[in-house]
Amino acid sequence: MKTVVITGSSKGFGLEMGKEFLNQGYHVAFSGSNEQNLNNAIRSITFDGEKVASMLCDVRNRDDLQNLWDVIFKKWGRIDLWINNAGIAQKAEKLWHSSTADVKNVIETNLLGTFYGTQVAVNGMLKQGFGKVYNTVGFGSTGMIRTGLNLYGTSKHAVAHFTKAFANELKGTGLIIGTLQPGMMVTDFVNAADGSIYNKSEVQNIYNILGDLPDVPAKYLVKKMIDNNTNGKLLTWLSNTKVIFRFIKHLFVKRDLFNTDAHQK
Repeated sequence: MKTVVITGSSKGFGLEMGKEFLNQGYHVAFSGSNEQNLNNAIRSITFDGEKVASMLCDVRNRDDLQNLWDVIFKKWGRIDLWINNAGIAQKAEKLWHSSTADVKNVIETNLLGTFYGTQVAVNGMLKQGFGKVYNTVGFGSTGMIRTGLNLYGTSKHAVAHFTKAFANELKGTGLIIGTLQPGMMVTDFVNAADGSIYNKSEVQNIYNILGDLPDVPAKYLVKKMIDNNTNGKLLTWLSNTKVIFRFIKHLFVKRDLFNTDAHQK
């Protein structure tokens, strides 16, 4: 049976991807840095416990990521997919107001954590002879700029760049690396009381037009990851066609995602 490891999977998009991989018959290793959130995630899963593993992992620590690989590989004998999904928000403030601690946390988690996870997974997969790595990107990865989002955006732009670089260097190895762009999701990033990347009151309307709860892009992108055999591919949920359709649909059908029991990230 194939195995997937997902960092940052105790809530939101990561958790929903894990559930969908279980639906597809995979062994799934969930991980996160918060023990309570991780325990809550595992309790929400109804699958056979033999198909599920969970481990605490702080992606800022490369040794934690290496241990995650080693333990799961020993448990199930293979890791077919590794998804670097762990990420944190920034405070909605201008760059010159960002504290040293906030800069350090965002860059170490979103950028270095993803880089370390990619290194660990690629080295392990080169030894086993196969595997796919996917890195989750978000706002900023395409160069978009918005006040209050630019520290986060800087980290995601860098993730997109080094993933392309990894893809180039992996040519001829048989391994696949790519990026996941799930689009606009209603999670803690927009729904938190404070420390949120966005100002909820400012973005609520656009999210009700273009946004989704995380299970929607998760189901779509899990299938795409399983089927994809092209190195360096960007897998996107919210395509330009979907954007146009959503704006047209909004003229006739109104949604209110913020009053829905949204999964949190």
